Amino acid sequence: MRLLSCLSAFGELTIGELSILAVTEQSSVSRAVEQLVVAGLAERNISKQDQRMRTVSLSTKGVAKLNEVAAVINPLYGALTEKIDRRDLRTCISVLQQMMSQTRENKI
Repeated sequence: MRLLSCLSAFGELTIGELSILAVTEQSSVSRAVEQLVVAGLAERNISKQDQRMRTVSLSTKGVAKLNEVAAVINPLYGALTEKIDRRDLRTCISVLQQMMSQTRENKI
C-alpha cells in the first residue's frame, strides 16, 4: 500500500527515490516492486531523461487496486482523526508535507 501510494502521489520514480519516500530499505523496495510488477500493479520503465536509469510507475490495474483499498482505509483514517482538532490536523499534515518535500530534495 505504501509503495502504491507513493507512486500515485509522486508519479514515476526510481527505486532509490521510492525507498526514500516510503522510508524503507532499497533492497526491500526492489523486492516489493518486483512483486508489484509480477502482479500487474506497477510497470518498469526506461527514464525519458536518462536511458540508463530504470523507473517504476503505477499501472492502470495498480490505480484500480489503490482506489479499492482506499475505500476501506479512508473511513478508518476518518475514525482515527475524528477527535483531533481540524487546525491541529492541518498543521500536522503541513509539517509532514514539508518533511516529504525536504526528503525529495535532499538525497538521504
